[in-house]
Amino acid sequence: MIKYPADLMKLIKIKRKACKKWLTIKYQGDKAKFNRLNNLLKKRIREAEKQDSFREFINKLTMNESTDYSLWKLIKNLKRPQIQKNLL
Repeated sequence: MIKYPADLMKLIKIKRKACKKWLTIKYQGDKAKFNRLNNLLKKRIREAEKQDSFREFINKLTMNESTDYSLWKLIKNLKRPQIQKNLL
């Protein structure tokens, strides 16, 4: 489980309040606000998880035989020229 930063936790609280307000009043403006907050929260969570998984991947890279020289393989692939595929 990922421990989310304080700004995400604050956004979650705001989203929950907006949801509660919309469920009690059923005003369309409140639903729109809730949907905007929900989409923003999903986007920020995806970004946080992506950064966390990348950080974890980088920390696992090593230069020894037991991990099949994963660091060197990554560097070799990064130095290789990128080939553009023609979609025609």
